[in-house]
Amino acid sequence: ASDQSAIPVSGTVTADIGSTNGVALNSTLTNGSQKTTLVDGEGDSAMDDTNNAVRVNIVAGAGGGSAPSVTDDSAFSVASGQVSPMGAMLDDTSPDSVDEGDAGVVRMSANRNLYMQIRDGANNERGASVTASNALQVDGSAVTQPVSGTVTVNALPAGTNTIGTVGFAPQTSGGLSIGRRLSTADTNGANIKSSAGQVFGIYAHNINAAVRYLKLYNNAGTPTVGTDTPVMTLPIPGNTAGAGFVLEQSNGIAFGTGIALAITTGVADSDTGAVAANEIVVNLLYK
Repeated sequence: ASDQSAIPVSGTVTADIGSTNGVALNSTLTNGSQKTTLVDGEGDSAMDDTNNAVRVNIVAGAGGGSAPSVTDDSAFSVASGQVSPMGAMLDDTSPDSVDEGDAGVVRMSANRNLYMQIRDGANNERGASVTASNALQVDGSAVTQPVSGTVTVNALPAGTNTIGTVGFAPQTSGGLSIGRRLSTADTNGANIKSSAGQVFGIYAHNINAAVRYLKLYNNAGTPTVGTDTPVMTLPIPGNTAGAGFVLEQSNGIAFGTGIALAITTGVADSDTGAVAANEIVVNLLYK
């Protein structure tokens, strides 16, 4: 009994040696080989014999704070709440789709940025266009867009440009000014505007049988008829029943200093022939 040397055994020896600290020793010793099994606190085996693996059950808070412990739809505590890092996959060449109800890995760019997609009301995925200057382009073609404030329209580039149909809405202010001259018995020198402007329309009417001449001056004051040189001389046809002309210029006729006029019987710049009173009426539309 005091001999501690090994005794060879042939066959099966059964011993009741129990379990210690989560390690269970198989009670059957076969041909000198002892089986060892991991057990839990209840004595149940932690081994997965089918897959030859150890079963592991991860619980909330395990790993010294390395695993998440936040309950769904609960308050999150800043600096103390636990989260897990999220992974994504670079899948640009031929993105694989998933079926309804399946889990899937989200996509990212080569710079590790997650892809975001805008969805419309019908759940269709839509892309957004962003310029190199980081401006988000918005297409308002689907609905009429209200505009409030001042709108600045950039000038058209040089060259030939096509502009679609343009409509002008009538306004109650901001239109052209009217300069009216009913002839008096003289040369009718008069100032219409004492600063730079443009003439857009002229309506002249003559009830004398002879032609009369309307002369326009680039002058901020009253012209000296016969001395100042007019920039335009326009004949007004004569007829006792009434005659005249209408001139409309949508682009405007520029007068850099001012707008002035005179009416004479002769066409020469130096003419000072007086017309009769109330035989001619001139209306100028200007800005």
